[in-house]
Amino acid sequence: MTCDEAKTALEKHLGDIQLMQSLLSEVVPADLAVTEEELVAFKEAGRVASDGNIDLRRGYILIDLDVAEPGLDPQPVSVMSHAEPRRVLANMAGRFYARQPETVVAVTGTNGKSSTVDFLRQMWTAGGLKAASIGTLGVATAAGRRPLAHTTPDPVEIHAALDGLVGEGVTCVALEASSHGLLQHRIDAVNVTAVGFTNLTQDHFDYHADFEDYFEAKMRLFEALAPKGAPAVVNPDGPWGAKVVERARKAGLDVRTFGWAGEDLHL
Repeated sequence: MTCDEAKTALEKHLGDIQLMQSLLSEVVPADLAVTEEELVAFKEAGRVASDGNIDLRRGYILIDLDVAEPGLDPQPVSVMSHAEPRRVLANMAGRFYARQPETVVAVTGTNGKSSTVDFLRQMWTAGGLKAASIGTLGVATAAGRRPLAHTTPDPVEIHAALDGLVGEGVTCVALEASSHGLLQHRIDAVNVTAVGFTNLTQDHFDYHADFEDYFEAKMRLFEALAPKGAPAVVNPDGPWGAKVVERARKAGLDVRTFGWAGEDLHL
């Protein structure tokens, strides 16, 4: 099965799907399931047997065949493989949980992301807007906080949260965009309206090969996800900040700078 065929199948049976989840162990009848290892099971129908095994008959699986879970027999279902299953998953999640707030600001950087998105949420709220933040501190609104497992959750959790927030009347969301989340396409289907960069210092070198690799992960937010003309608020202090300014301007973003070397806000 090709990805286009899977898209057609998803659209055809979208009304029959009751839930979309991220872990195979959480699958319930008529849902879309995904493991952290990129296993996606899109079911028209199915069941969880009494012994806990998953019955995926009469369904579809999107899978990276190199990391398939042992014991999962794909024979009863249609199988397709894709070089970037994470990206496909993000797009499917965005189509299933279709609602997003009018304003979504994504902030990246090593330090200060959590504070920045929460301060932005508080400022919006003080200005009379219904706002939320998503990140290390969880999903936060004026009503309270709900914890999350990751700074940037998997795409299913992100889009379920965004869709739910719209249902609560939220119009503005500030979102932390971690390097892991950016490289793993977790926010690829989020309609980002503005972006921000705080700083870049040594971190996550168990995941990134070096500073350049870490930096390039951050640049996906500015070069791949932010629409042309979108505001980009950048701290240009230090060599990495200056590179962000250069790359963001080259990407066609409306760059505003703050900090010791800031032109729009000098601190």
